[in-house]
Amino acid sequence: MLTMSDEITTSEHRAAWDATISVPKSVSLAALVGADGRIRDAYRESVNEALKEFEKYLPQARGGGPPSRHHKP
Repeated sequence: MLTMSDEITTSEHRAAWDATISVPKSVSLAALVGADGRIRDAYRESVNEALKEFEKYLPQARGGGPPSRHHKP
């Protein structure tokens, strides 16, 4: 296990992307406490669409850096 004092060489370093997809607590409460399935469905659909967008750029990101803002899939 690496510690803060360990030197990381290029062969050991792994670049990664991280994303968090969440809604405000009020939306979560409306969906769960209010038992409104439409809110849960809308959230699931929006997460799926967001993940599709991430996946469009994933192959380019693995190729050596983030995709250009002008990249057209």
